[in-house]
Amino acid sequence: MAKACSYCTQYTHNRRTCPTLKKDAALVQKATNQYRSQLKQKFEEVGLGPGALVSFREGTYARERTLITGMIKEIGLNDVSPISKGRIGRVAILCMTGPKSGKTIYHSFSTLPEEFNDIINRATEGDWSSARSLGKTYQNPDVLMTLLSPVNRVASFKAEHLDSYEEVKKVLKRANHNDKHVYNRLNIIPESYREHDKWQDAHAIEALERYMKNGKLFVDIY
Repeated sequence: MAKACSYCTQYTHNRRTCPTLKKDAALVQKATNQYRSQLKQKFEEVGLGPGALVSFREGTYARERTLITGMIKEIGLNDVSPISKGRIGRVAILCMTGPKSGKTIYHSFSTLPEEFNDIINRATEGDWSSARSLGKTYQNPDVLMTLLSPVNRVASFKAEHLDSYEEVKKVLKRANHNDKHVYNRLNIIPESYREHDKWQDAHAIEALERYMKNGKLFVDIY
């Protein structure tokens, strides 16, 4: 008896030659590269890049948060996609004041300044419920960075693009919810389209298709 494709469950081919997998991988690559280019443009417009000075509050509880001034060392677009919703990405900051002075700490894009609200589909007013009703994520404005001194020119970013279909396949080879990579966590291209997880991957692919159609992000895949 012929085996079904482990990706789309059709019996006419296997995963290696699956046309659905190739189509979905191409969509991931195109949507991701487009979104990363939009983000890069926003960083350049705001002047947030290596060498820029920022301030932010660091600490677990509000009463314990310390105001820190730091310098941006690097901005990484690793794991950033149109459905990562600002929770991924990486900003390396060299602390210049506070208890961690001289040390490098890392923030996700969730704490980027308010100027980034639209492009990462984030609300900083109201609460989680009101943000969700608008199709946005929520972040407490108290933990956001404040840009103190922008740079005139933003240098290159780490992991700006997924350059090829083969690169996308390697990144997404073993998709599972325990992996830290955003594609795997959100199960965009999973190991299979089996019924027990189909609702998850189908939503992710549909979200990418909507982004490519209208250029806007919307939180609807939880």
